[in-house]
Amino acid sequence: MNIKQTLYKIIENKFMVVATLAFITIVLGTIGFAVVEQKNFYDTVMGIFDLFVFESIEKYNGYIFMGRIFALMTVFFGFLSFFIYRFSNYLAIASMIKKPYTLVVGMGENNRHYLNSESDNEKDIVVLEKDAENPYINRFITKGFGIKIGDILNQDIFEKLQLKNVESVIISTGSDKRNLEVLVRMIAYFDELKHKRLYVHLEDFKLKSLFTEEIIGHKNSEIVTFSFFELAVQKLLLEHSILGNKPEIVQTDEPFSVAIIGSGDLALQLVYQLTNLAHLPNENRLSIYVVDKNAEEFIERVKNSFIHIDKIATLELRAIEKEVLEADFYADPVWHKKNLTNIFITKEEEEENFNIALDFYNKCYIKSIGEGSFNGKVLFASYKHRELTKSINENREKFKNFYTFANASEIFKRDILLNEKFDPIAKLIHNGYGDVYKPNVLLELNSKIDEKWFQEASLSDKISSRMQGMHIDIKLLALGLKKVKSTKKPEQLLTLNQKIFREKLGDVDISDEELLLYSKELSKAYSGEKFEVRYFPKKFNSLFEKLLRSEHNRWNAYHYLHGWRYSLVKNKAYKEHDCLLPLNKFDNPNIQLTVIYDIYAVLYIPNILAGVGYELVTY
Repeated sequence: MNIKQTLYKIIENKFMVVATLAFITIVLGTIGFAVVEQKNFYDTVMGIFDLFVFESIEKYNGYIFMGRIFALMTVFFGFLSFFIYRFSNYLAIASMIKKPYTLVVGMGENNRHYLNSESDNEKDIVVLEKDAENPYINRFITKGFGIKIGDILNQDIFEKLQLKNVESVIISTGSDKRNLEVLVRMIAYFDELKHKRLYVHLEDFKLKSLFTEEIIGHKNSEIVTFSFFELAVQKLLLEHSILGNKPEIVQTDEPFSVAIIGSGDLALQLVYQLTNLAHLPNENRLSIYVVDKNAEEFIERVKNSFIHIDKIATLELRAIEKEVLEADFYADPVWHKKNLTNIFITKEEEEENFNIALDFYNKCYIKSIGEGSFNGKVLFASYKHRELTKSINENREKFKNFYTFANASEIFKRDILLNEKFDPIAKLIHNGYGDVYKPNVLLELNSKIDEKWFQEASLSDKISSRMQGMHIDIKLLALGLKKVKSTKKPEQLLTLNQKIFREKLGDVDISDEELLLYSKELSKAYSGEKFEVRYFPKKFNSLFEKLLRSEHNRWNAYHYLHGWRYSLVKNKAYKEHDCLLPLNKFDNPNIQLTVIYDIYAVLYIPNILAGVGYELVTY
């Protein structure tokens, strides 16, 4: 806790502090007047009163002298805490905005969770709140944040914030429309400045197309859209495999399935992100069962939201029109399907989700869990009950196979909200596009890579790179590996990672020397010169070839979900791409050459993970 926070903490507990100081004054005065000076009760009381009102005292002794000092402290601190409380906040803001700081627009629930996670961070954060009656204002002042009351769209307020010193802005006012208004105003101002990051809360999935498709232009600002449901699912899929407790499926070509109970925005995000990630080396088919009274209507919503989702060959969406209150809900055969890896419970009321999870335990799986034959996971949304969430997730003995997710206090933390878990890997992935292959390069973040990410990558490219980064876990699973955080030096990690990765990968059809020459063909092709396709997979028998295929299938799925379609000629403006085909349909040298990007996505995994502090170990 820094000095500023300590001061605010004292002021927050002003009543206790004043009472304590007054009590000490009374005790010292009682001893000084009644015991030492032998005054009667009335004179003792009046003498203590004189201490507080600063009347002259006829005769001092040590106790009366100390009583006068504590009386002064009582009155002074009472005045300070009651009359200068907000003035202290005003001075804090004036100091913060003169140097680099973060601006948080709005003090709704999302931003409050974020601010709580930043309480021990000594970075300067100013919060702009429109409602002067917001009941949380004093609480966050005491935590050391600068709280300013006003409307960001007010020109006077806008100018007084000294936005040239802002590093990041987090916009979450409680309304998508207002968030967009604030964002557009910020973009217009920041176009004259460089390297400003704007995080904007948009729950409406379609509104994000304004930025992924660059409908709203911006030059020097990095726009990051986020929503509660999007972040909840990203965090979920980082912590829990799409294969549940059945990682062995990745070694086979067997189909697998998941079930989603519910038909709201959280379910929609699950379909979107599962479809992005569920691309295995053997092209296993994924069936997503939507179990809800509105299941058919929900699947139509999915198809309207992602108009080319039916082009993803390994995906099947199936509706089961049932409500949890129906007698045969838990008797449905879907709950006992072979290779059902995950059941996601996504109802809007967390109490209902908890009850459904308990019913699954008691009505479906109590025996199979006891016998150890149920290897799926039941994951249910618990939005606000943090302690319950923590207890369930930590008690693996009693709650085996059951997990919670979507807890708001865990989602709106800095590392999740500001993409600190996703972006380091995504930046290194993006940096490799178009470069000459360097097998032993240590890919670490630096200002050059940051600049390339900031200035050259579109929001669509960034999201794709983040998805590629999340898909690394699937590729590692196919190799029997996983990544773990390490304190070893990056150079040491690179050596260890490359060794175990190449051992598990097995035969690679192109050597590092040949790949280096191959990568130089890219510049020839882009400049219109004659080039040579030095390698292209043909049979997809080796693990290396299958991993290339799974990466390309992931890339295809991402573009289909975002409305792209195949065309002989690439046209970004029309969302048409000549590479939107399975790899085995690549019969044109111009598109065959692009397989090098899929090769990079596989072979650079040890380098990227070493650069961000991960060590590869056996699963």
